[in-house]
Amino acid sequence: MNNDIVPSLLEEIQKQFDEEIKANEKIKSILIRQKQGAVDYTDSLSFAKELGVSLKKVIQENISEEMLPDGKMYYNIAQRLLEPMIKQNYDLVSKQCEATQNILNKKADLGLKAIVPEYNKEKTASIIDYISNADKYSQREKSFLDSLETNAKSVVDDSVRKNADFHYNAGLRPKIIRTTVGKTCKWCQSMAGVYDYSKVSNTGNNVFRRHANCDCTVVYDPGDGSKKVQDVWSKRIDYRENIRKNSNFMGAKKPFNMKLGKKEISFVTYKNDKYSNIYCQTYSQNSKRMCEYLNTKINQEYRYGKINNIVVVQKNALQGIACYDHINNDLFICEELISNKFSQIVDTSYFPSKNLDDVLNHELGGHKKHWEVVRKYQQANNISELQAKNDLEEKLRNYVLNQETNDIMYIRKNVSQNAQESFKNTKSLNELIADCIVLNKQNSVSDEFLDRLVMEVLGYDG
Repeated sequence: MNNDIVPSLLEEIQKQFDEEIKANEKIKSILIRQKQGAVDYTDSLSFAKELGVSLKKVIQENISEEMLPDGKMYYNIAQRLLEPMIKQNYDLVSKQCEATQNILNKKADLGLKAIVPEYNKEKTASIIDYISNADKYSQREKSFLDSLETNAKSVVDDSVRKNADFHYNAGLRPKIIRTTVGKTCKWCQSMAGVYDYSKVSNTGNNVFRRHANCDCTVVYDPGDGSKKVQDVWSKRIDYRENIRKNSNFMGAKKPFNMKLGKKEISFVTYKNDKYSNIYCQTYSQNSKRMCEYLNTKINQEYRYGKINNIVVVQKNALQGIACYDHINNDLFICEELISNKFSQIVDTSYFPSKNLDDVLNHELGGHKKHWEVVRKYQQANNISELQAKNDLEEKLRNYVLNQETNDIMYIRKNVSQNAQESFKNTKSLNELIADCIVLNKQNSVSDEFLDRLVMEVLGYDG
Protein backbone atom coordinates (compact mmCIF):
# COMPACT_ATOMS: atom_id res chain seq x y z
CA MET A 1 0.00 0.00 0.00
CA ASN A 2 1.25 3.52 -0.72
CA ASN A 3 0.06 7.01 0.11
CA ASP A 4 -1.76 7.37 -3.22
CA ILE A 5 -4.51 4.96 -2.17
CA VAL A 6 -4.88 6.23 1.40
CA PRO A 7 -7.59 8.76 0.41
CA SER A 8 -9.75 6.07 -1.24
CA LEU A 9 -9.31 3.76 1.74
CA LEU A 10 -10.19 6.56 4.14
CA GLU A 11 -13.28 7.34 2.08
CA GLU A 12 -14.39 3.69 2.28
CA ILE A 13 -13.79 3.58 6.05
CA GLN A 14 -15.75 6.79 6.59
CA LYS A 15 -18.61 5.56 4.41
CA GLN A 16 -18.84 2.23 6.22
CA PHE A 17 -18.55 3.95 9.62
CA ASP A 18 -21.45 6.27 8.80
CA GLU A 19 -23.55 3.29 7.72
CA GLU A 20 -22.75 1.46 10.96
CA ILE A 21 -23.88 4.45 13.01
CA LYS A 22 -27.13 4.91 11.09
CA ALA A 23 -28.01 1.24 11.54
CA ASN A 24 -27.12 1.07 15.25
CA GLU A 25 -30.35 0.59 17.26
CA LYS A 26 -28.76 1.61 20.59
CA ILE A 27 -27.57 4.90 19.12
CA LYS A 28 -31.02 5.51 17.61
CA SER A 29 -32.66 4.88 20.99
CA ILE A 30 -30.29 7.27 22.80
CA LEU A 31 -30.89 10.05 20.27
CA ILE A 32 -34.67 9.62 20.63
CA ARG A 33 -34.42 9.89 24.43
CA GLN A 34 -32.11 12.86 23.98
CA LYS A 35 -34.84 14.70 22.05
CA GLN A 36 -37.24 13.84 24.87
CA GLY A 37 -34.82 15.25 27.46
CA ALA A 38 -34.48 11.86 29.14
CA VAL A 39 -30.74 11.11 28.91
CA ASP A 40 -27.88 11.21 31.40
CA TYR A 41 -24.15 10.48 31.29
CA THR A 42 -24.69 6.73 31.38
CA ASP A 43 -26.37 7.16 27.99
CA SER A 44 -23.42 9.26 26.82
CA LEU A 45 -21.05 6.46 27.78
CA SER A 46 -23.18 3.90 25.91
CA PHE A 47 -23.24 6.25 22.92
CA ALA A 48 -19.44 6.59 22.98
CA LYS A 49 -18.96 2.85 23.38
CA GLU A 50 -21.12 2.11 20.33
CA LEU A 51 -19.13 4.59 18.26
CA GLY A 52 -15.85 3.14 19.48
CA VAL A 53 -16.95 -0.41 18.69
CA SER A 54 -18.13 0.67 15.23
CA LEU A 55 -14.79 2.35 14.48
CA LYS A 56 -12.91 -0.75 15.63
CA LYS A 57 -15.05 -2.90 13.37
CA VAL A 58 -14.63 -0.88 10.17
CA ILE A 59 -10.87 -0.50 10.65
CA GLN A 60 -10.49 -4.20 11.38
CA GLU A 61 -12.48 -5.06 8.24
CA ASN A 62 -10.58 -2.67 5.98
CA ILE A 63 -6.98 -2.85 7.21
CA SER A 64 -4.79 -5.93 7.49
CA GLU A 65 -1.11 -6.63 7.83
CA GLU A 66 -1.01 -8.12 4.34
CA MET A 67 -2.04 -4.86 2.69
CA LEU A 68 0.51 -2.74 4.57
CA PRO A 69 4.07 -2.16 3.29
CA ASP A 70 6.35 -4.60 5.12
CA GLY A 71 3.30 -5.47 7.28
CA LYS A 72 3.79 -2.20 9.15
CA MET A 73 1.45 0.78 9.55
CA TYR A 74 3.93 3.57 8.99
CA TYR A 75 3.34 6.95 10.62
CA ASN A 76 2.27 8.74 7.43
CA ILE A 77 -0.37 6.04 6.82
CA ALA A 78 -1.60 5.93 10.43
CA GLN A 79 -1.77 9.71 10.72
CA ARG A 80 -3.79 10.18 7.53
CA LEU A 81 -6.18 7.31 8.23
CA LEU A 82 -6.72 7.56 11.95
CA GLU A 83 -6.74 11.25 12.82
CA PRO A 84 -9.87 12.08 10.76
CA MET A 85 -11.77 9.11 12.22
CA ILE A 86 -10.77 9.80 15.82
CA LYS A 87 -11.65 13.47 15.35
CA GLN A 88 -15.05 12.48 13.91
CA ASN A 89 -15.70 10.30 16.95
CA TYR A 90 -14.76 13.19 19.22
CA ASP A 91 -17.17 15.52 17.40
CA LEU A 92 -20.08 13.09 17.69
CA VAL A 93 -19.47 12.13 21.34
CA SER A 94 -18.78 15.67 22.55
CA LYS A 95 -21.96 16.91 20.83
CA GLN A 96 -24.01 14.23 22.59
CA CYS A 97 -22.36 15.04 25.94
CA GLU A 98 -23.12 18.73 25.43
CA ALA A 99 -26.79 17.91 24.89
CA THR A 100 -26.80 15.67 27.97
CA GLN A 101 -25.20 18.28 30.21
CA ASN A 102 -27.63 20.96 29.02
CA ILE A 103 -30.53 18.64 29.88
CA LEU A 104 -29.12 17.99 33.36
CA ASN A 105 -28.46 21.69 33.93
CA LYS A 106 -31.99 22.58 32.90
CA LYS A 107 -33.49 19.93 35.20
CA ALA A 108 -31.35 21.28 38.04
CA ASP A 109 -32.54 24.82 37.23
CA LEU A 110 -28.93 26.00 37.10
CA GLY A 111 -29.12 28.34 34.09
CA LEU A 112 -25.63 27.33 32.92
CA LYS A 113 -24.58 26.22 29.46
CA ALA A 114 -22.70 22.99 29.00
CA ILE A 115 -18.94 23.13 28.55
CA VAL A 116 -17.54 21.13 25.64
CA PRO A 117 -14.15 19.49 26.29
CA GLU A 118 -11.37 20.33 23.87
CA TYR A 119 -10.28 17.80 21.30
CA ASN A 120 -7.34 15.95 22.87
CA LYS A 121 -4.65 15.97 20.18
CA GLU A 122 -2.15 14.34 22.51
CA LYS A 123 -4.28 11.22 22.96
CA THR A 124 -4.74 10.93 19.20
CA ALA A 125 -1.01 11.35 18.66
CA SER A 126 -0.23 8.67 21.24
CA ILE A 127 -2.55 6.19 19.47
CA ILE A 128 -0.89 6.94 16.13
CA ASP A 129 2.59 6.63 17.63
CA TYR A 130 1.66 3.38 19.34
CA ILE A 131 0.57 1.55 16.20
CA SER A 132 3.13 3.12 13.87
CA ASN A 133 6.03 2.09 16.13
CA ALA A 134 5.11 -1.58 15.96
CA ASP A 135 7.44 -3.68 13.81
CA LYS A 136 4.39 -5.55 12.53
CA TYR A 137 0.77 -4.39 12.55
CA SER A 138 -0.44 -7.70 14.00
CA GLN A 139 1.78 -7.29 17.07
CA ARG A 140 -0.35 -4.43 18.38
CA GLU A 141 -3.55 -4.73 16.35
CA LYS A 142 -5.83 -5.87 19.18
CA SER A 143 -4.62 -3.39 21.80
CA PHE A 144 -4.64 -0.63 19.18
CA LEU A 145 -8.26 -1.35 18.24
CA ASP A 146 -9.24 -1.47 21.93
CA SER A 147 -7.62 1.94 22.43
CA LEU A 148 -10.04 3.44 19.87
CA GLU A 149 -13.03 2.40 21.99
CA THR A 150 -11.38 3.56 25.22
CA ASN A 151 -10.52 6.90 23.61
CA ALA A 152 -14.17 7.45 22.61
CA LYS A 153 -15.28 6.79 26.20
CA SER A 154 -12.64 9.20 27.51
CA VAL A 155 -14.44 12.06 25.74
CA VAL A 156 -17.38 11.45 28.10
CA ASP A 157 -15.03 11.47 31.10
CA ASP A 158 -13.50 14.74 29.88
CA SER A 159 -16.98 16.26 29.58
CA VAL A 160 -17.86 15.20 33.12
CA ARG A 161 -14.64 16.69 34.44
CA LYS A 162 -14.92 19.97 32.48
CA ASN A 163 -18.51 20.64 33.52
CA ALA A 164 -17.89 19.68 37.13
CA ASP A 165 -14.91 22.02 37.18
CA PHE A 166 -16.96 24.85 35.67
CA HIS A 167 -19.76 24.38 38.21
CA TYR A 168 -17.29 24.12 41.07
CA ASN A 169 -15.69 27.43 40.05
CA ALA A 170 -19.18 28.93 39.85
CA GLY A 171 -19.68 28.18 43.55
CA LEU A 172 -21.57 24.89 43.29
CA ARG A 173 -20.61 21.63 44.98
CA PRO A 174 -20.55 18.96 42.30
CA LYS A 175 -20.15 15.27 43.03
CA ILE A 176 -18.51 12.68 40.81
CA ILE A 177 -20.06 9.21 40.87
CA ARG A 178 -18.05 6.29 39.54
CA THR A 179 -19.93 3.02 39.13
CA THR A 180 -18.74 -0.43 38.12
CA VAL A 181 -20.58 -2.16 35.28
CA GLY A 182 -20.55 -5.92 34.75
CA LYS A 183 -17.50 -7.97 35.65
CA THR A 184 -14.80 -5.60 36.81
CA CYS A 185 -11.21 -5.77 38.02
CA LYS A 186 -10.20 -5.11 41.64
CA TRP A 187 -8.84 -1.67 40.72
CA CYS A 188 -12.18 -0.55 39.26
CA GLN A 189 -14.02 -1.93 42.29
CA SER A 190 -11.71 0.04 44.57
CA MET A 191 -12.34 3.26 42.62
CA ALA A 192 -16.15 3.05 42.59
CA GLY A 193 -17.88 5.56 44.84
CA VAL A 194 -19.31 9.05 45.29
CA TYR A 195 -16.72 11.84 45.50
CA ASP A 196 -16.80 15.57 46.15
CA TYR A 197 -15.33 17.11 43.01
CA SER A 198 -13.08 19.37 45.08
CA LYS A 199 -11.26 16.26 46.33
CA VAL A 200 -10.72 14.64 42.93
CA SER A 201 -10.30 17.68 40.69
CA ASN A 202 -6.53 17.45 40.28
CA THR A 203 -5.38 16.52 36.78
CA GLY A 204 -5.02 12.80 36.24
CA ASN A 205 -7.01 11.75 39.30
CA ASN A 206 -7.70 8.02 39.22
CA VAL A 207 -11.46 8.52 39.45
CA PHE A 208 -11.41 9.74 35.82
CA ARG A 209 -9.07 7.07 34.51
CA ARG A 210 -10.10 3.98 32.62
CA HIS A 211 -8.17 1.05 31.20
CA ALA A 212 -8.87 -0.85 27.97
CA ASN A 213 -12.33 -2.50 27.87
CA CYS A 214 -13.39 -0.57 30.99
CA ASP A 215 -17.16 0.13 31.04
CA CYS A 216 -17.28 1.92 34.39
CA THR A 217 -19.54 4.96 34.35
CA VAL A 218 -18.25 8.31 35.59
CA VAL A 219 -21.13 10.74 36.00
CA TYR A 220 -21.64 14.18 37.45
CA ASP A 221 -24.22 15.33 39.99
CA PRO A 222 -25.01 19.02 39.19
CA GLY A 223 -26.30 19.89 42.67
CA ASP A 224 -25.85 23.32 44.21
CA GLY A 225 -24.70 21.89 47.53
CA SER A 226 -27.72 23.01 49.50
CA LYS A 227 -31.04 22.57 47.76
CA LYS A 228 -30.81 20.42 44.63
CA VAL A 229 -29.23 17.01 44.35
CA GLN A 230 -29.21 14.22 41.76
CA ASP A 231 -30.33 10.66 42.45
CA VAL A 232 -27.41 8.35 41.67
CA TRP A 233 -29.85 5.63 40.59
CA SER A 234 -32.26 7.43 38.27
CA LYS A 235 -30.26 10.69 37.78
CA ARG A 236 -33.48 12.56 38.69
CA ILE A 237 -32.94 16.06 40.10
CA ASP A 238 -34.92 16.87 43.25
CA TYR A 239 -34.79 19.10 46.32
CA ARG A 240 -33.09 17.91 49.48
CA GLU A 241 -36.16 18.52 51.64
CA ASN A 242 -38.23 16.32 49.33
CA ILE A 243 -35.66 13.54 49.39
CA ARG A 244 -34.95 13.63 53.11
CA LYS A 245 -37.95 11.38 53.81
CA ASN A 246 -37.12 9.01 50.98
CA SER A 247 -33.36 9.18 50.57
CA ASN A 248 -31.96 7.20 47.68
CA PHE A 249 -28.25 8.03 47.90
CA MET A 250 -25.37 5.61 47.99
CA GLY A 251 -23.22 6.45 50.96
CA ALA A 252 -20.11 5.19 52.72
CA LYS A 253 -17.88 2.50 51.28
CA LYS A 254 -17.88 -0.81 53.18
CA PRO A 255 -15.76 -3.88 52.35
CA PHE A 256 -17.11 -7.35 53.12
CA ASN A 257 -15.04 -10.50 53.59
CA MET A 258 -16.61 -13.91 53.80
CA LYS A 259 -15.69 -17.58 53.62
CA LEU A 260 -17.70 -19.72 51.23
CA GLY A 261 -16.57 -23.29 51.72
CA LYS A 262 -12.79 -23.13 51.35
CA LYS A 263 -12.89 -19.90 49.36
CA GLU A 264 -12.17 -16.48 50.82
CA ILE A 265 -14.32 -13.89 49.03
CA SER A 266 -14.07 -10.14 49.39
CA PHE A 267 -15.75 -7.21 47.66
CA VAL A 268 -16.50 -3.54 48.20
CA THR A 269 -20.06 -2.27 48.65
CA TYR A 270 -21.71 1.04 49.43
CA LYS A 271 -24.35 1.91 51.98
CA ASN A 272 -27.76 2.46 50.41
CA ASP A 273 -28.91 5.40 52.49
CA LYS A 274 -32.54 4.83 51.57
CA TYR A 275 -32.59 1.79 53.85
CA SER A 276 -31.24 1.11 57.33
CA ASN A 277 -29.15 -2.01 56.72
CA ILE A 278 -28.69 -2.54 52.97
CA TYR A 279 -25.40 -2.35 51.07
CA CYS A 280 -24.92 -2.56 47.30
CA GLN A 281 -22.02 -3.32 45.00
CA THR A 282 -23.49 -1.50 41.98
CA TYR A 283 -26.08 1.15 41.13
CA SER A 284 -27.79 -0.93 38.44
CA GLN A 285 -31.55 -1.13 38.00
CA ASN A 286 -31.47 -4.77 39.13
CA SER A 287 -29.66 -3.70 42.29
CA LYS A 288 -32.16 -0.94 42.95
CA ARG A 289 -35.13 -3.27 42.50
CA MET A 290 -33.51 -5.93 44.66
CA CYS A 291 -32.94 -3.46 47.49
CA GLU A 292 -36.57 -2.39 47.43
CA TYR A 293 -37.78 -6.00 47.34
CA LEU A 294 -35.56 -7.10 50.23
CA ASN A 295 -36.45 -4.08 52.32
CA THR A 296 -40.13 -4.95 51.91
CA LYS A 297 -39.80 -8.67 52.63
CA ILE A 298 -37.20 -8.50 55.40
CA ASN A 299 -37.35 -5.08 57.05
CA GLN A 300 -41.00 -4.12 56.61
CA GLU A 301 -42.85 -7.44 56.64
CA TYR A 302 -40.26 -8.80 59.09
CA ARG A 303 -40.76 -12.33 57.77
CA TYR A 304 -37.48 -13.73 59.03
CA GLY A 305 -36.60 -11.68 62.07
CA LYS A 306 -33.71 -9.27 62.39
CA ILE A 307 -30.90 -9.23 59.78
CA ASN A 308 -27.81 -7.17 60.55
CA ASN A 309 -26.68 -6.50 56.99
CA ILE A 310 -28.33 -7.18 53.64
CA VAL A 311 -25.68 -7.16 50.93
CA VAL A 312 -26.63 -7.02 47.24
CA VAL A 313 -23.77 -7.94 44.92
CA GLN A 314 -23.17 -9.23 41.42
CA LYS A 315 -23.20 -12.97 40.83
CA ASN A 316 -19.60 -13.09 39.63
CA ALA A 317 -18.42 -11.36 42.83
CA LEU A 318 -20.44 -13.61 45.14
CA GLN A 319 -19.54 -16.71 43.11
CA GLY A 320 -23.01 -18.03 43.86
CA ILE A 321 -26.62 -16.89 44.05
CA ALA A 322 -27.12 -16.29 47.79
CA CYS A 323 -25.51 -17.01 51.14
CA TYR A 324 -26.51 -16.55 54.79
CA ASP A 325 -23.61 -15.79 57.16
CA HIS A 326 -24.85 -17.19 60.47
CA ILE A 327 -21.86 -15.85 62.41
CA ASN A 328 -22.56 -12.19 61.56
CA ASN A 329 -26.27 -12.59 60.72
CA ASP A 330 -25.77 -11.16 57.21
CA LEU A 331 -27.54 -12.05 53.97
CA PHE A 332 -25.60 -11.93 50.69
CA ILE A 333 -27.61 -12.16 47.49
CA CYS A 334 -26.87 -11.58 43.82
CA GLU A 335 -28.74 -8.73 42.14
CA GLU A 336 -29.35 -10.69 38.92
CA LEU A 337 -31.91 -12.93 40.68
CA ILE A 338 -34.54 -10.21 40.37
CA SER A 339 -34.15 -9.99 36.60
CA ASN A 340 -36.10 -12.08 34.10
CA LYS A 341 -33.12 -14.45 33.91
CA PHE A 342 -33.82 -16.33 37.16
CA SER A 343 -34.22 -19.68 35.38
CA GLN A 344 -30.90 -19.14 33.60
CA ILE A 345 -29.13 -18.41 36.89
CA VAL A 346 -30.70 -21.05 39.14
CA ASP A 347 -30.74 -24.69 38.03
CA THR A 348 -34.24 -25.68 39.18
CA SER A 349 -33.48 -29.33 38.51
CA TYR A 350 -30.74 -29.12 41.14
CA PHE A 351 -32.40 -26.73 43.61
CA PRO A 352 -36.11 -26.67 44.49
CA SER A 353 -36.13 -22.85 44.43
CA LYS A 354 -38.14 -21.52 41.49
CA ASN A 355 -38.27 -17.81 42.30
CA LEU A 356 -36.80 -15.14 44.56
CA ASP A 357 -39.22 -15.87 47.42
CA ASP A 358 -37.98 -19.46 47.43
CA VAL A 359 -34.37 -18.27 47.69
CA LEU A 360 -35.23 -16.17 50.74
CA ASN A 361 -37.15 -19.07 52.29
CA HIS A 362 -34.07 -21.27 51.76
CA GLU A 363 -31.51 -18.82 53.18
CA LEU A 364 -33.55 -17.17 55.94
CA GLY A 365 -36.54 -19.42 56.59
CA GLY A 366 -34.17 -22.40 56.45
CA HIS A 367 -30.54 -21.64 57.28
CA LYS A 368 -31.13 -18.60 59.50
CA LYS A 369 -33.91 -20.26 61.50
CA HIS A 370 -31.85 -23.44 61.78
CA TRP A 371 -28.85 -21.65 63.29
CA GLU A 372 -31.09 -19.67 65.64
CA VAL A 373 -32.58 -22.82 67.18
CA VAL A 374 -29.11 -24.43 67.40
CA ARG A 375 -27.88 -21.46 69.44
CA LYS A 376 -31.01 -21.51 71.59
CA TYR A 377 -30.53 -25.23 72.31
CA GLN A 378 -26.84 -24.67 73.00
CA GLN A 379 -27.54 -21.93 75.55
CA ALA A 380 -30.34 -23.88 77.23
CA ASN A 381 -28.13 -26.94 77.70
CA ASN A 382 -24.75 -25.21 78.16
CA ILE A 383 -23.03 -27.36 75.54
CA SER A 384 -20.93 -26.76 72.44
CA GLU A 385 -22.51 -25.62 69.19
CA LEU A 386 -21.61 -28.89 67.47
CA GLN A 387 -23.12 -30.96 70.27
CA ALA A 388 -26.26 -28.84 70.25
CA LYS A 389 -26.62 -29.31 66.52
CA ASN A 390 -26.14 -33.07 66.74
CA ASP A 391 -28.63 -33.45 69.61
CA LEU A 392 -31.25 -31.27 67.94
CA GLU A 393 -31.00 -33.11 64.61
CA GLU A 394 -30.70 -36.67 66.00
CA LYS A 395 -34.19 -37.93 65.13
CA LEU A 396 -34.08 -36.31 61.72
CA ARG A 397 -30.64 -37.71 60.93
CA ASN A 398 -31.58 -41.26 62.00
CA TYR A 399 -34.68 -41.14 59.82
CA VAL A 400 -32.75 -39.92 56.77
CA LEU A 401 -30.03 -42.53 57.22
CA ASN A 402 -32.65 -45.27 57.56
CA GLN A 403 -34.41 -44.15 54.38
CA GLU A 404 -31.11 -44.05 52.51
CA THR A 405 -30.42 -47.63 53.54
CA ASN A 406 -33.56 -48.66 51.64
CA ASP A 407 -33.08 -46.21 48.75
CA ILE A 408 -29.73 -44.56 48.08
CA MET A 409 -31.54 -41.89 46.02
CA TYR A 410 -34.01 -41.04 48.78
CA ILE A 411 -32.85 -37.46 49.43
CA ARG A 412 -32.70 -36.59 45.74
CA LYS A 413 -36.17 -38.01 45.08
CA ASN A 414 -37.85 -36.40 48.09
CA VAL A 415 -35.85 -33.19 48.57
CA SER A 416 -33.28 -32.18 45.94
CA GLN A 417 -30.00 -33.07 44.27
CA ASN A 418 -28.46 -30.14 46.16
CA ALA A 419 -29.46 -31.66 49.51
CA GLN A 420 -28.29 -35.13 48.48
CA GLU A 421 -24.82 -34.02 47.37
CA SER A 422 -24.36 -31.83 50.45
CA PHE A 423 -25.27 -34.72 52.78
CA LYS A 424 -23.03 -37.13 50.85
CA ASN A 425 -20.02 -34.80 50.89
CA THR A 426 -20.27 -33.24 54.35
CA LYS A 427 -22.79 -35.36 56.30
CA SER A 428 -24.53 -32.07 57.09
CA LEU A 429 -28.32 -31.71 57.13
CA ASN A 430 -28.17 -27.94 56.57
CA GLU A 431 -29.09 -27.98 52.88
CA LEU A 432 -31.71 -30.68 53.38
CA ILE A 433 -33.43 -28.62 56.07
CA ALA A 434 -33.31 -25.42 54.01
CA ASP A 435 -34.63 -27.14 50.88
CA CYS A 436 -37.39 -28.85 52.89
CA ILE A 437 -38.56 -25.39 53.99
CA VAL A 438 -38.77 -24.33 50.34
CA LEU A 439 -40.83 -27.42 49.49
CA ASN A 440 -43.07 -26.82 52.50
CA LYS A 441 -43.79 -23.24 51.40
CA GLN A 442 -44.47 -24.49 47.87
CA ASN A 443 -46.86 -27.17 49.17
CA SER A 444 -44.64 -29.64 47.31
CA VAL A 445 -43.79 -32.01 50.19
CA SER A 446 -43.53 -35.66 49.11
CA ASP A 447 -42.56 -37.18 52.48
CA GLU A 448 -44.81 -35.75 55.17
CA PHE A 449 -42.96 -37.49 58.01
CA LEU A 450 -39.68 -35.94 56.86
CA ASP A 451 -41.40 -32.57 56.73
CA ARG A 452 -42.71 -33.07 60.28
CA LEU A 453 -39.24 -33.92 61.60
CA VAL A 454 -37.73 -30.81 59.94
CA MET A 455 -40.45 -28.66 61.49
CA GLU A 456 -39.73 -30.19 64.90
CA VAL A 457 -36.09 -29.17 64.60
CA LEU A 458 -36.92 -25.61 63.54
CA GLY A 459 -39.76 -25.38 66.06
CA TYR A 460 -37.53 -25.88 69.11
CA ASP A 461 -38.32 -23.15 71.61
CA GLY A 462 -36.43 -24.16 74.74
